[in-house]
Formats: sequence, structure tokens, C-alpha cells
Amino acid sequence: MGEHFPAHWPTAAAIVQRMDFTNPMLAAMAAAVDVDGKEPSEAAQDWLAENEDLWRGWIAG
Repeated sequence: MGEHFPAHWPTAAAIVQRMDFTNPMLAAMAAAVDVDGKEPSEAAQDWLAENEDLWRGWIAG
């Protein structure tokens, strides 16, 4: 994180610090783009839909 990011945007900085993507999560999203031919935004939307409990925990924390 940039030096001033936490001071200027403390809530966003806290969320970013709670985010925890595993290697299998990243590999699945990369495969959706590279192998399945999805657009990155589509792969991201799919991931968000499939992992709502996880990311909601990150933003609620």
C-alpha cells in the first residue's frame, strides 16, 4: 500500500488488508480468462457471485 493510502482512506485500507486471495482462487480466475476465454470483468463478476460470503466478510470486518 502506498504511504499515504491508509491515512487518506482508512476504511478502504482496512478492507484491502483483510482481502485474502488464495493461489487456487487466483488460478481459477486466471483460467476463466486464459482457458475459458472470459473477459476479466466477467471472470471477476462470476467470482463475486460465487464467493459473496467471503468478500462480504472482508468489507464488513
